[in-house]
Formats: sequence, structure tokens, C-alpha cells
Amino acid sequence: MKYLIIIMPLIGTIIGTLSIYLIKKENQKLIKEAFGFSAGVMLVASFLSLINPSIEISKNWFPPVFGILLGIFIIISLDLKINKNNNNSNLIIIIAIILHNIPEGIATGVGLAGSLTNMMSLKSAFTLSLAITLHNIPEGIVVGLLNTKDKKKAIKYGLISGLVEPLFASITSIITIKINNLMPYLFALAGGAMIYVIVDELVPESKDKNSKIGIISFTIGFIVMLLLELLFS
Repeated sequence: MKYLIIIMPLIGTIIGTLSIYLIKKENQKLIKEAFGFSAGVMLVASFLSLINPSIEISKNWFPPVFGILLGIFIIISLDLKINKNNNNSNLIIIIAIILHNIPEGIATGVGLAGSLTNMMSLKSAFTLSLAITLHNIPEGIVVGLLNTKDKKKAIKYGLISGLVEPLFASITSIITIKINNLMPYLFALAGGAMIYVIVDELVPESKDKNSKIGIISFTIGFIVMLLLELLFS
């Protein structure tokens, strides 16, 4: 049952990507709604499920602050490299999603390790995984919508982006269990990386000059995740 924690996010990505068979063409409104909802979900998860546990576990301020800064620095470096080497905006978004799933995989791996070492409750680890799963459904929808003309390519990109998470989750959980002192750093690193993704990718992509669909979907995602945290953690 515990190991379902690292599989759930992949299931979310697959469900989202398969939606391409229900949507006839690229739908910008739905893409913006998906990004907004994801941003709301991940903002709550990054603070309550990752940064807050890092603060609680740490004996001083250094691990959470250093971890957050390191997580942001890593994703900034990846983003700069992607944008420098690619001119295809859709490809940039897809590659960004794949790379941004790395910290999500790290987060679920840390959650699993935390539950196995009793440094985090199983409910909290499960809620974190559920948050990432909820985030991955609209993320998978985005991957599908960016490839409506080639459904096979959409499914391929969806699977690749989804498989990144259990892979890094497994690696992280093994490392974290063996080196317990890394846990507060990895919690904060994953949280910092997610915050950067939210601010730099999800929120800007959710904005619409002609409507408030981005903030509405963000608020829905935020409230849904907050309720899940309050009810199950």
C-alpha cells in the first residue's frame, strides 16, 4: 500500500494524457484552466507537505533555506538551457514538464521515505502524492492538447513525463532512507523547485487577457488541495 505513493502520480499523468481522445482540437481555454488549477494545488502542497515538514525536522534555519534556494537554482539552470537550445514553444513546454516532474518525483520519494522511517505520517505522504496526482491530470491534459494532431506522440510524451516521477521517487527514497540527514534538505529542495515552476511556468501560462479563468481555476485548485490537507493530514 505504501508503495502506491510513487505510482499514483504516473496514473494521474496517464489519465490526463488520454483525454486527447475526448478533445478534438487544441483548446487554449482548457490549457489555461489546467495550468491555473495545477498552480493552486501545487502551491498548497509545496508549503504544507514539503517546506513545513523541512522546517519541523530541521534543528535550525539552514536546511530549509538552503534546500529551497538550491531547488530554485537547479530549475532556473534547466530552464535557461532549454530556452537557449529550442525555438519550438510547444516543445519547450513539454520538455519543461518532463524536467519539472523530477522535483515532483523527488517529493513523492521523500514522502515515501518519510513514512517508512516514521518521520512523516503515512496520511501526509499519501496526501502529498495525491496532490501531485491531481496536478498531473491537468498537466497530462496540457501535453495532450499540445499534440492534438499526433495522438501517438501525445501519448509518448505523456508516458515519458509520467515515468520520470516514479523513477526519481524510487532513487530518492532509497538515498533518503540510507542518509536520514538529507531529508529536510530534500523536502525543501522539492518545495523550492515547485514554487519556481508555479511562479515561472504555471501562473503565467494560466493568464488570459480577456477573462479571469486563470485565477478562478487557481483558486479552485488551492481550495481543493487545502481541504485535502486539512482532512487527511
